[in-house]
Amino acid sequence: MTIIDSNASIATYSAHLKAFEALYIQAFPDENEREYFEDILARIDNPVGQPSSIIGLITQEETVLAGVVLDVFDNDFFSFNLLSS
Repeated sequence: MTIIDSNASIATYSAHLKAFEALYIQAFPDENEREYFEDILARIDNPVGQPSSIIGLITQEETVLAGVVLDVFDNDFFSFNLLSS
């Protein structure tokens, strides 16, 4: 799994993100029912915004097979730590 959680990872995986954006638009074809992809990317690595976002991509070689956008809200009851191996 490829994790996009910082501006550095956005730059590193820009080709993967372009491919994921195409899948995202295909999954939400009505532009009135989907969020602008640029807005999702703007929430990544944004220390003052709520929520912050993380994108997880499943890839095979250079092909993006699937992905998920996680919006994370900070609060006193729930702690989110992303673990990867």
